Amino acid sequence: MELFNKNFDKTLKDADTLFRSHSREKDDSWKVIDIADLEKGLFKDIDEFENARTNEDKYHELLDIINWALMLATRIKQESK
Repeated sequence: MELFNKNFDKTLKDADTLFRSHSREKDDSWKVIDIADLEKGLFKDIDEFENARTNEDKYHELLDIINWALMLATRIKQESK
């Protein structure tokens, strides 16, 4: 199955690489922490994106935001079952 018609393959690969690097440090803790803490992480990185000075820094923060959003969406969907 093609995701997003392959329009975002490079960005999604970068987000996955970043996620895996964080997973080595924190394992799957995102699966059990409070949803409110996931929200705080998301909003913290949105703030960091807004304050980033270079496009490289903005890109890195957007990758973090993608990961936070995916974790948060997964947890919210699980909680609503």
